[in-house]
Amino acid sequence: MAKVIKKIFKHGGSYAVHIPVDFVRKNHLKEVVLDYNAHNISIHPKASSDDLVQMEQIVFNKYSSGKGDLSVNHKKYHKESIDEKYRRH
Repeated sequence: MAKVIKKIFKHGGSYAVHIPVDFVRKNHLKEVVLDYNAHNISIHPKASSDDLVQMEQIVFNKYSSGKGDLSVNHKKYHKESIDEKYRRH
């Protein structure tokens, strides 16, 4: 990864910075994604729809219950959870 100092210039009502041509050509870009907060900014190639599907699967699997029938049997699982919580030992 190369660090390059670029000038910021005013373009209409906003600011702009030139992105290196090789970055644009290599990634066949027409759009980019900006990740930013008050102190930092990162520019990434926009993901294709295939990449978005893969990202969704990663996120949903991360928070998955592991029970594929949860929408159908949610009452059963809720009852089991309550019974387990309040059963006498």
